[in-house]
Amino acid sequence: MLKRQSGFSDIRIGLIGAIPYIAGFAAMLFAGWHSDRNGERRWHAAVPLFIAGAAMLGLVTQPQSMLVTVILFTLVGINIAYLPVSWAIPTELLSASAAAAAVGMINAVGSVAGFAGPYAFGYLRTQTGSFAAGLAVITVSTLAAGLLLLRVPRSRRASDPSASSLP
Repeated sequence: MLKRQSGFSDIRIGLIGAIPYIAGFAAMLFAGWHSDRNGERRWHAAVPLFIAGAAMLGLVTQPQSMLVTVILFTLVGINIAYLPVSWAIPTELLSASAAAAAVGMINAVGSVAGFAGPYAFGYLRTQTGSFAAGLAVITVSTLAAGLLLLRVPRSRRASDPSASSLP
């Protein structure tokens, strides 16, 4: 999308395309640290997804400004900040064996989505001639993931200080 909009060289697009990943790395470190410090997981996992969803809505409009596009992609890039926080949720809520099964299921579903998502995005791009349909599907999926994370029960450890001590 950046290459198509800007006409920049591949090297320049590669450097510009690194900005969202750098921002995502910083956001991931901050979200994990802040979530551990506050003992809260759900909102720390959901907020980056809501920010990314809002930014993707902006990308659906296909802004003509390269600066706006890069800013929106950077906001989308911070969606990975949900990862360290969301991986802590199963181990805080479930027994060790149930948490292991949940992590396995999360990996399996995530792998299928990681395989099918790019194909679906490419298919929609080919059929519509625009990135908007694929971005709209990803936007809905991202916002739904954030809402589902908010439905996860609060951690027993976060709500009960005595539960945080290990036997």
